[in-house]
Amino acid sequence: MTHMSNGTYAAVILFVAMVLVVAVGLPTADGSLASRGALSGGDAGENSFAAPALDEPSVPSEHASGSIGYGNPAALYCQKLGYLYEIREDEEGNQYGVCVFPDGSECDAWAFFRGECGGEYSYCARNGYDIETEVVDRGGYITECAVCVSRAGDGTDATRVPVLELMQRNGEPLIETISCKADEDSRDDYLQSYSTINISERGDLPSEFDWRDVGGHSYIGPVRNQGSCGSCYAFGACAAAESVYNIAEGLTDGSCSDFSESFIMWCLGGLSEYTPHFYGCDGSDYYYMELTALTDEGVCSESDFPYQTWNPGSCTHWDDPRTVFSSWSRITCGDVDAIKSAILNYGVVDVAVMTSYNFDTYGGGIYSDSMTTCYGSPCWMTPTDHIVSLVGWGHDAVEGDYWILRNSWGDGWGEGGYMRIAVTSARVACEATYITGVLSPTPTPTPSPSPTPSSTPTPSPSPTPSSTPTPSPSPTPSPSPTPTPEPGDEIEIALRAGWNMVSVPVIPADSSVEAVFPGVAVVYSWDPVNKCYTVPTTIEPEKGYMVAVTVDMTIVVSGEPVTTWTAGIKAGWGMVGSLFSDASIVDPDDDPDGSVEAFAYWWDPISRSFVYTTDIEPGKGYMVASTQDCALTMSSL
Repeated sequence: MTHMSNGTYAAVILFVAMVLVVAVGLPTADGSLASRGALSGGDAGENSFAAPALDEPSVPSEHASGSIGYGNPAALYCQKLGYLYEIREDEEGNQYGVCVFPDGSECDAWAFFRGECGGEYSYCARNGYDIETEVVDRGGYITECAVCVSRAGDGTDATRVPVLELMQRNGEPLIETISCKADEDSRDDYLQSYSTINISERGDLPSEFDWRDVGGHSYIGPVRNQGSCGSCYAFGACAAAESVYNIAEGLTDGSCSDFSESFIMWCLGGLSEYTPHFYGCDGSDYYYMELTALTDEGVCSESDFPYQTWNPGSCTHWDDPRTVFSSWSRITCGDVDAIKSAILNYGVVDVAVMTSYNFDTYGGGIYSDSMTTCYGSPCWMTPTDHIVSLVGWGHDAVEGDYWILRNSWGDGWGEGGYMRIAVTSARVACEATYITGVLSPTPTPTPSPSPTPSSTPTPSPSPTPSSTPTPSPSPTPSPSPTPTPEPGDEIEIALRAGWNMVSVPVIPADSSVEAVFPGVAVVYSWDPVNKCYTVPTTIEPEKGYMVAVTVDMTIVVSGEPVTTWTAGIKAGWGMVGSLFSDASIVDPDDDPDGSVEAFAYWWDPISRSFVYTTDIEPGKGYMVASTQDCALTMSSL
């Protein structure tokens, strides 16, 4: 049984929330890689309620270098406050995010971000404020944001401050960014290989065009959601590739292709020629080498490699059928007609933008701002931080020409996941690229050598996985179960290739990591005080650990069986271990008034998903989230 104490009984919720995203082989990230499209939510580690390793912001690394960027702000906000973030699909296949609160209630993540629901769980409430949704007419478009409100004695507003501003004032900004310049040494070679291309045969351009409605049919698939991962570069590349393929094959509406962002992130990004330019959730640089990879190696379908934001280790999808594309090209910076011509003649255009507070909180209309010039040298290196795509354009009698911009933040953002944006705002016309055609929609050979995970990634906390489980029993298959030992002094722990969440419920004679986990690639523990991953030197029975191995193996640990332990739990997230025999999460006798809600999840390394459980099993690790500091005691049944 388990129980908590802190004077009054602390409401503790146990749930596994470990998903891994690493820079080459392990869980990542705390901050953000300063790069085009990288997630810069490293601040998650500075908030006592930030969830560890769930979906991954990433740390600065040797991977892509370029500008700065971040993932879905609604996902980052939900996870920064320590709540579960889930990506779901509606009946039409459009993806949206949901924020799940400690009591099991939930609301749309963008609605929560805007202060429309879940007010009692908001950052405003946490800091003693009421919360309201403020809709601002910006002249041509509107923004919708949450505002924290304090009341005077007479009930009137004493203070009104936007939630993101309050977070900034308190030293807990939603997004922290790190600038990083592109590699000067490689720039000349790159320019020789990929010169800027202008489209000369433009022909007559209509006043409006939209690939979502061509002859009553759409050549564009449903809206996608990248979550908090800095993978927008993969979504932009897939959007362009899918449209080119759909047009070539005559695929529309429900038959539209759906390529794998994960294959770009983890398989192509793991190849040595591409890793310096893009990888996983670390974002991408200005060179658009992800498009080069599509012309060299191709991409498999989403059904073969579904979206995941944690590193799977070595890629196992090289034998899946892949579609290879013929070439890609840049469009002259700021050439609006050339961009229109590329959309009309080739399909969706892959572009970069510079986001802002108004961009993030955009609620509808024709967005515009003052960031309209491409001043970089070369011009396509003008600072940007997010990758999106353009599916068409239109004209407004007052606002003028605009693009129809497709984002990867779910359909709760903007106009159903889309934005109408003035043709040069947010630097949208500075880095436009397009794919010219399909070369081979057939299986392609496995590249050699195949990448292998690094053994020295830098981890740190990260939010929720793109598809976290709901608190109900899951039929997900489990790996070979860790056996419950007979009375004795040995425990066997089965490890699958990739990541495993484990614990060691014995006290060995030598508790060093090397002695307990011989041959294991990487071991991490979670520091609940500093909210980050650490590399332990010794193994403790009350703690859980993330363990990465390159091949399936079983380790046997001998020592004195552990049948009870007490551990201090900090408010927010923690990772705990198991006992030498089965234990229950909560003994109802300890909680007669039903004030404690408890459920648990364990990370299944085979299905790479979370498994709901009501028992604590020997050898497994579990995540715990508490509303306050408390002591957790676990005893065998």
